[in-house]
Amino acid sequence: MAAIWKGLREWHETKDRKKLKSDEILSIYLMLTAFAVENLLKAELVRQCYHEFKEEFDSSGKLPPLLKTHDLFTLAKRVDLSMGSDEEALLRRLTRAAIWAGRYPLPIEFGDLSGSEEFSDGKTGSVSYLAGNDVPRLKRLIDKIRTEFSV
Repeated sequence: MAAIWKGLREWHETKDRKKLKSDEILSIYLMLTAFAVENLLKAELVRQCYHEFKEEFDSSGKLPPLLKTHDLFTLAKRVDLSMGSDEEALLRRLTRAAIWAGRYPLPIEFGDLSGSEEFSDGKTGSVSYLAGNDVPRLKRLIDKIRTEFSV
């Protein structure tokens, strides 16, 4: 990832453009990683609930609502991914990046701008920050998902 950032910065410098800020790249990286995590979690969800989802689709002609969500924490809970509070925070931050923060300067819903959410322990925490150790933490999260669900 560091080599990609360096290459993008060099490209921008040679094109006489402003340097990319690492948080601009990290926001996009979080969004793309969120899409990958969402696919992994939904694949496991379909594996666990295939017959139920098939019946629902056959009767309604629509995807089950759970397959339409981008809420990674909800998906992770539904597939019984073991996680601690740090992983919950990371999943909530990834969700925010996937829905809007990795794409747009502002959310559609005003309330999403606050950057705080209530966590499963009842405490309110921030989901609007970028951290220098996000990339290795994301790699560990993906490795954990792949290991737990053999994907």
